[in-house]
Order: sequence, then C-alpha cells, then structure tokens
Amino acid sequence: MIDLIYQHMLPYYKDKISKVTISDPTTCTSCERDFSETCEPNHCVEMRDGYGIDQYLCLPCSLLYIGNGELLGTKTKGKVSVFIDKDDKSTLDKIVSDESKTLKEKQALAKRSVKSLTEAQFEKLIPSREVFINVGTSVFVKSSFVNAAKSIVDPKNSDNVKKKLEEMGALISEAEHIKGLSEMSHMEYFISKGGSEELRLGLMAGLGIYADKNKLIMYGTGEHFQNFASRKSFPFELRPIGGNRMIFDALPEFNSAPALFINNMGNSQKNIIKNIQVSEYLDEFNICDSKGTTSINPKAFTLFYEYFSSLNKPLREDFSNAINKILCGFIPVSGMQELLSPFEGSIQLFSELPKDPHEILKIKNIVARALQES
Repeated sequence: MIDLIYQHMLPYYKDKISKVTISDPTTCTSCERDFSETCEPNHCVEMRDGYGIDQYLCLPCSLLYIGNGELLGTKTKGKVSVFIDKDDKSTLDKIVSDESKTLKEKQALAKRSVKSLTEAQFEKLIPSREVFINVGTSVFVKSSFVNAAKSIVDPKNSDNVKKKLEEMGALISEAEHIKGLSEMSHMEYFISKGGSEELRLGLMAGLGIYADKNKLIMYGTGEHFQNFASRKSFPFELRPIGGNRMIFDALPEFNSAPALFINNMGNSQKNIIKNIQVSEYLDEFNICDSKGTTSINPKAFTLFYEYFSSLNKPLREDFSNAINKILCGFIPVSGMQELLSPFEGSIQLFSELPKDPHEILKIKNIVARALQES
C-alpha cells in the first residue's frame, strides 16, 4: 500500500504526525487494513473529516491528509486583492485602514473608487519571471519566454538549459528583473492578505510518485516542479515529467519489487488510497491514479513503445488503425500479414506481444496518448 512512500517521507513528517496508541477501532478508516498489518501496528492518527466524523488512520495513510509546508509548500487562503495603478494606492490605503468597515464593505468601496485590472490583464504586464530549472537553481526569464523555459527544464542538464535560453534571448539578470518589476505602472494591492495553508500530499492533482524500498522519485511539471524546486534542499529526486510520459520514465526504475507507481495523486485521498495497488512481481507493472489502476506487462509495453515511437505520425495513425481492425476481429488472421505489410517489423513485434488482444489494445492506447503529450 502507501507504506513504500511512508518509509521515505517519515523523517519529514515526524513533527507533523500526532500518533496515539491504538485501543479501538482496530482498522484504518481510509485503507481498511487492520492496524496490525501496517508498518506501525501499535499506533494510529485520529482526525475528523469535513463532515465532523471521526477518522482513525494508519500512519502511512495519514501522510495524505496531513499538511506539510516545509516539504510540500503552502498556498494562500482567504486573500482579497485588486490590481490597480500605483497612483491609486493612497486612495485604497485610506479605505483599508478604516476599521469601522467590514472586509466586504472595503472590497466593494475599493471597486467603486479606483479602476482595476483583471488578474489576467495584470499578468500580461509583468515583464519577467523567476523560473527554477533545478532544485535551488533559478534563472530570470522575459515573460514571453516563460512557457518555453518551463518546457525545456532538465535538472540533469541545467547548464544546457541555460545555454538554450541564452541562445533564445530569453534571459535577463536578477537586477534587470527587479528593476522591471519596480518600474511597473500597476501593482497587486492586498485588501486582506489572508493566511497560508500547508499543502497535503493527497490533494496534489497531477503529481506522480514512484517508490520502492530503495528510492522515491517525484514527478511534476509546471507549478508542481516550480514549487518543489524553489526549495534549496528538496530531499527527493524531482523530474519535470507529467501525464502518461511518467510511465516511460518510471518503467526503467522498476527493477525490484515491491514497487508503487502513482501516475496522478488526484484530489481525493480516499480515491487514491482505494486504487493503490503495489507491483509485487517484475512481470506486472501497476499504474495507479485516483480513478483506478491499470496493469501492464513491462516487456511488452517497452517493445510496443520502441516500435511505435520509431514511426512517423502518419504511419503511427495507420498502424494504430490496423491494430484496431485486427484485434477487434474485423480482419481474419489470414489477412493480418497483408494488412501489416507496410509496417516493417510489425509481424515480429506481434509475435513477442501477449496473446490477449485486450492487453495489446490497452498498451497501444497508453503509448499513443503518451506520444501525443510529448
């Protein structure tokens, strides 16, 4: 179950987990295992869900529910702001400092008193951004190049990433970045700064994890990568890979069992825990997410991926259609060789794939989706 992740993350949750000695009940509310079957058989974590119902969680499951700002970061909660011309700041200062007014009244009065931009309009005015290209390593990039910079992030080749960005004319100095922000005509004005909420592992949709007894790898693109990489000493290997492309990256790591691979944490702790299925044997790799679990044969998957990726896009589509016709029974076995004749090596490929047509279709669909994402 989730124990493989727990063993790696426990050192960063020791001060977060308020464990109690088990008395009653004897099973985890989330994974429904008997506490005696978990790696911490004598303790559990008590908490209440959003409906006020008591929950008794085994320690591994509790990781998905407990916030951890030091490890995972935080998000702003309850912030109220407007995007205004800097010349209007003094007007809003008077409104916000009036303690006789409620927050809603201040917000309404601010809206009537000054002209404001939408957040999207304000974002377009920001001249440059800080982009992390590795854990603790960032560059300052002109806003028009931010998406391009994030798309080529490669922690193993940070120097090459910098070189590419320099060739694109995307980089500026930190001093230029700070100067550009200070010279902006508009600003974000906080009517209320709100508070911060620690992020919880079980509510990080899009995040992927591979774990076995020896290692834990975190997968995240976009904001997930930027969030983790902004920490100077993030303790786990971080790879900027998302979607089905995670599968291709995780499979070569699968050289010992048991192992756990989560393709998407989703946004429901109960759903991800319900669908977690550890890969117990090296001939079956389980791909878990909050919607379910898919099992594939690693060797067959690799063979199919290598062949499919060697084809250009038009041939991939033709080959995919040919496979559908064969496996769905539209073409008799006697016509298979003729249908596959334009695809060199495909007959040999089929001889090495599983005999179950459903297994081949499943692998083909995953590979096709991943190649579309790349």
